[in-house]
Amino acid sequence: MSEPNPYEPPRAELDVPAAPRRPAEGNTYDPRYNGAMGTALALAGAMLLLGALVLDGGTTLRWLLAATLCQCVVVLLVLARRPRSPTDADLAIVRYGILGLAAIFFLFRVMVL
Repeated sequence: MSEPNPYEPPRAELDVPAAPRRPAEGNTYDPRYNGAMGTALALAGAMLLLGALVLDGGTTLRWLLAATLCQCVVVLLVLARRPRSPTDADLAIVRYGILGLAAIFFLFRVMVL
């Protein structure tokens, strides 16, 4: 017969279920961000794939990578600003912000080159 574990907490002996853990306040966000982020990832992936297919020595791809990096920073700022109550504008920025940033980067590219 095995001896009882002296390091086992008393709850195990009494068969009392542990209280459910609540997530920390800073670790939760609105589930509506999930759909917006999925669309943003698909859109950014499609744009990067098309940018990689352009035969210009990789210039378009580099500009799209920079726009994607900026979009990631913008999404982090939006999430930090309103994690639990996003407005429709916040969700639109997360979802379609890469289009605006890519247009700005493309215009900048045309002006520079």
